[in-house]
Amino acid sequence: MMRRGVLAGIALLVLGGCSGADDAALLARLGEYETRLETLDQQLLESSESYARDQENLHDRVVGLVAEYSGQLIDLLDQITGMQATVNELGEQQSKQDLLIASLKEEVEQLESQLARLQTVRTTQSAPVQRRAAPKQEPAKPVTPAFDVTGIELRGGRPFVAVASHSAQSLNEVQLLEVGDTFSGWRVSRVGDQAAEFVSGTGTVELTVQ
Repeated sequence: MMRRGVLAGIALLVLGGCSGADDAALLARLGEYETRLETLDQQLLESSESYARDQENLHDRVVGLVAEYSGQLIDLLDQITGMQATVNELGEQQSKQDLLIASLKEEVEQLESQLARLQTVRTTQSAPVQRRAAPKQEPAKPVTPAFDVTGIELRGGRPFVAVASHSAQSLNEVQLLEVGDTFSGWRVSRVGDQAAEFVSGTGTVELTVQ
């Protein structure tokens, strides 16, 4: 409408200084311009309305997509949360299984060690025991005094035994002993008719008259 008023004002100014033929041509041209302007206005209005509709449709579509993908995103987050919980649970189970396997391995090693010890004991018990033969004990040689009995005498009714060492060279080295007397570590324990008995820490010996 404003454009029409502008064109009308321009037409009055132009017509004021033109002839009749020129007026008709100018008016025709102005009419043509006016028609074109109206067409452009109509096209602009339609374009504006179409743009507004497109904008509204685009907004609705964006809102719908956001709502749709927001729901999918929430579902996806829920799935991820559930999977994380499952992973954590599996990790705990794996840790428990590792501890159980380590404990079983330790028990198996202990059992194997006990079995090895038992086998060693059984082998030792089943093996023939080689006992050392006891050394043969030779019969102890009788210890004899280092003297001889040279005679037996009765003096005052009491028996005496005459003894002399093996190295004696004279009768002066002969000694008379009665029961209880000691000579060269031997004690007289009994005096008989032809023999006498002597006792020491090594045993008892009976010597006959030489």
